[in-house]
Amino acid sequence: MTVDTQPGFGVGRLTLDAPGIVAVVREVIDVAGRARVRAVGSSMWPTIRDGSLVTLEPCPAHLRAGQIVLLEWGGRPVLHRVIKVDATSVYTAGDSCLDPDPPTERSRVCAIATSLEDGRGIITLTGSAQLGVRSLVLYLAARTRLWLARRWRTLRRPAR
Repeated sequence: MTVDTQPGFGVGRLTLDAPGIVAVVREVIDVAGRARVRAVGSSMWPTIRDGSLVTLEPCPAHLRAGQIVLLEWGGRPVLHRVIKVDATSVYTAGDSCLDPDPPTERSRVCAIATSLEDGRGIITLTGSAQLGVRSLVLYLAARTRLWLARRWRTLRRPAR
């Protein structure tokens, strides 16, 4: 991932190692209230594509299934969807991953993803019309594609 800085600060992009990203994102959110990171990889396809610019905001007190969070997992920053929450742990999975991630301590969740920007435009990740009707329609289309992809993988998955 890369952390984008705002224009006018003298630097276009600041590239960090994995542990540095989590620390910087936490600090930026504490100071500015939000941070933007560039997603790398395909574990969240079709919702978040490789190269998408994701807006992160402070993590709410109560996480719920369906939200996308940035968490520190195995020393790396990971954007994955919450599938279950209990008193001490958060269970996540990438949208295109067959298996869920191991449970993660709630303290390792850094932020919640609220929107993304890519070739399709700006898309809400919270299901609100705050960013406009087009953003909400794109969100609903992405959720439909996700549902279809998961059903297809379930049918294609060999029995264990």
